[in-house]
Amino acid sequence: MTCLVVLTFCFVVSSTVPAQTIQNPQLPQLQFSQVPPASRAKYTGDRFSYMEAGPKNAPILLLAHGVGANSMHWLYQYPVLGQRYRVIAWNAPGYMLTDNLASESPTCNDYADAMNDFLTSLGIEKVYLFGNSIGSLMSQCFAATYPQKVSKLVLTGTLIGEPQAPEAQKKAIIEGRQQSIKDGGYSFGSGRVAALVGKNTTEDKLAVLRGVLRATNPRGYMQAIRFAVNADSRTLAPKLTMPVLIFVGGEDQVTPPDRNAYLLKPLLAKVKLMELPNVGHMPEFEVPDVVNKAVLEFLAD
Repeated sequence: MTCLVVLTFCFVVSSTVPAQTIQNPQLPQLQFSQVPPASRAKYTGDRFSYMEAGPKNAPILLLAHGVGANSMHWLYQYPVLGQRYRVIAWNAPGYMLTDNLASESPTCNDYADAMNDFLTSLGIEKVYLFGNSIGSLMSQCFAATYPQKVSKLVLTGTLIGEPQAPEAQKKAIIEGRQQSIKDGGYSFGSGRVAALVGKNTTEDKLAVLRGVLRATNPRGYMQAIRFAVNADSRTLAPKLTMPVLIFVGGEDQVTPPDRNAYLLKPLLAKVKLMELPNVGHMPEFEVPDVVNKAVLEFLAD
């Protein structure tokens, strides 16, 4: 791949990746914090939930999960990234035991403010930020709205939104997602999860993934879907002046790179793009050894 953008770097990782040595680590305990009173009217309740690993006095790495996931998604990151960072994985509004946003069609600003409310609830001023899928879109919203609070940004399963799609197509996307969650979280997680990952993912890994997805709450899920089809992170790119690392799965069927990551990359001032040819939508889950090593190097650089 040739890169023409100033301060832009590309590199490709061979499709032969190291063996995944981390096997089903124990998840951290689910914790809670209170929605700041000044923001309480934006939510249906007063509670954030999250998981945390690593030293309390270490630099903070905030993790933002995808649309069908939650803080359990990062089980392979806690034991490794937590050796060097205070790793905090939020549950977005409407996920796990975090209360929903009041709006049924939240905007980019709503999720950016929610992430800021979450950090405020923990007394945190600045983070490294790592988002997957819709979490990557929420992370872009936060980093553009509160750039002084984000040192570096990591994106996987990168999503830029569907703003150019015709209204009929947006409606079809929303209706299709509604159909997928209509029977509840357990049935949702029991569905065709193999589409989320590359073809080399083992059945053991798929079983873990099903367990993560079964925690999905329909209302929060659909709020996030409505946000995604109307967002356009390309308009945010000029504000994303911090260094950005983008992982691209060559088998990503959910957020195809040619319609997402590859469109975003030329708009960013300081970006590295790492291609993983035999990986799907969730590199940090599929090849955690590769991703964890690259993230540690990127954040320490």
